Amino acid sequence: MQIVKKLWIVIFISMLESCSAQTDRVEDCEENYAKGRDFINKYAESYNKEYLYTALSLFDSSFLCKSTRFQSINSKIITYNLLRNYKEGSEYINSLQSEEFKKPYEKKINKELFDGYFLQSSGDSIGARTIFMQIASDLKTFLINKKSGDLEKDVLSTLIFIESKYFSVSQLKDELEELKGKFPNDKEFIDSLEKVITPIEDF
Repeated sequence: MQIVKKLWIVIFISMLESCSAQTDRVEDCEENYAKGRDFINKYAESYNKEYLYTALSLFDSSFLCKSTRFQSINSKIITYNLLRNYKEGSEYINSLQSEEFKKPYEKKINKELFDGYFLQSSGDSIGARTIFMQIASDLKTFLINKKSGDLEKDVLSTLIFIESKYFSVSQLKDELEELKGKFPNDKEFIDSLEKVITPIEDF
C-alpha cells in the first residue's frame, strides 16, 4: 500500500512538472513570436535584412507550440516574401501539411504564388503569368461555388491582387461589379477594393 502511495506521489509530481514545462514552453513560444514580429517591424524601419533572418529563427521556435503555430507559419511566409527568397519559401511551404494552415487551400495557393514569384524574379514572365492565371482561376472557381452571402474576403483580396498583375483596372472593376451581384451583403467591402485597385507590376 505504501509503495502504491509513493508511486502515485511520483506520478503526480511528474504531471505537475510536465504541466509547468508546457506552460513555460507556451510562454517561450509567445515571447519568441512577439520578438519575431518586432524584428519585422525593425526591418520596415531600416530595411536591414539581418532582422528578417533573426525573425525566421524566432518563428521556427514559436512554431513548436499549437497556440502560435498558425501565426508563426504565416509570419514566416511573409518574411520569406520580404527577403524575396522565393525558392526557399516554396520549399518551406511544401514541407508543411495542409492541416497546418487555417484553410485547406492555403498551402497550394501560397506555394504556387512563391513559384510564380520565383519565375518572375528569374525573368520568366510568361511562366509566372501562367501560374498567376491558374491561381486566379482556382480562387474564382472557389468564390463562384460559395453560397451567396458567404464571401471569404481574404480569398477575394488575394484574387484581385493576383489579377492586378495582368488585368487592366477596368477589367478588375468589371469583375468586382459581377461579384457584387453574388454577394450583395458585402458590397461595402467590394467597393473598398474597387477604390484601391491599381496594376501591380511587382511585389
